[in-house]
Amino acid sequence: MDPYAFFAAVILSKSADDLRGTPIFTKHSLDPGESIQEKVRVYYQFPFRSKVVNRGAPMNFDRLGRFLFLTILAVAIAGGGTHLEPWGSAGETQQAAVSKYPKLILIIRHAEKTGVKEDVHLSEPGKERAKQLPLLFEKSAKRPEPLPRPDFIFAARDSKNSQRPRETVIELAKQFKLPIDDNYHSTTKDPKAKGAAELRDELFTNPKYAGKTILISWRHSALPELAKTLKATNAPTTWADEVFDRVWRITYDDAGKAEFVDLPQRLMPGDAVK
Repeated sequence: MDPYAFFAAVILSKSADDLRGTPIFTKHSLDPGESIQEKVRVYYQFPFRSKVVNRGAPMNFDRLGRFLFLTILAVAIAGGGTHLEPWGSAGETQQAAVSKYPKLILIIRHAEKTGVKEDVHLSEPGKERAKQLPLLFEKSAKRPEPLPRPDFIFAARDSKNSQRPRETVIELAKQFKLPIDDNYHSTTKDPKAKGAAELRDELFTNPKYAGKTILISWRHSALPELAKTLKATNAPTTWADEVFDRVWRITYDDAGKAEFVDLPQRLMPGDAVK
């Protein structure tokens, strides 16, 4: 341990009154009326030295440098200036405990489809659900505890069979003034394409997502695998083809442990209540 860093941490983290009688200072060093120079007569408590800086004794360059260093620190104390947290302080512990994981990931299936195989777009009910989607995040009599508003929105990349995941969140993104990241495929046979694993790596390693709420619009056939990839090990293994009204919520603690809950959207007539 660097002795100068040690003295800085101890001295600047305490007031002059707190320092009186501490073992690294002489018992007379902080008596009332003494000068700043007298306040910095310090016992060096390290193996290489055990002497006192004494005003009356001749000083070589090494001792003078130590004396000036400690004088500056003492002046900082007297002036109520800079405060330095000591090692192992609460501030340091809190910073170390900050999660690198998102606070919350919300996964939805895209809204309703027409049922026509060649139609890649939302049906009219699907378009209506997409318009109502912002209500998930608004407090109301019907929804006294809304979901947290997303900080980031993702949608499965358009495919030759469907643009519905992206279309489902367009209105939401406009209202919340957020971009849609659609760079990740829900399913792909291209080994170079980004899929669920790459999305997971992005969310779990990029610090901009730490502590944030993420919304993902996905395709139902690949949705359980996405949830599992995002550490929701107790999520259902299938998503029924006729179901469009659920939200899968994954909450993370600071250690990255995931808690999964399946919630109703309650946006449209006929939606499940629970």
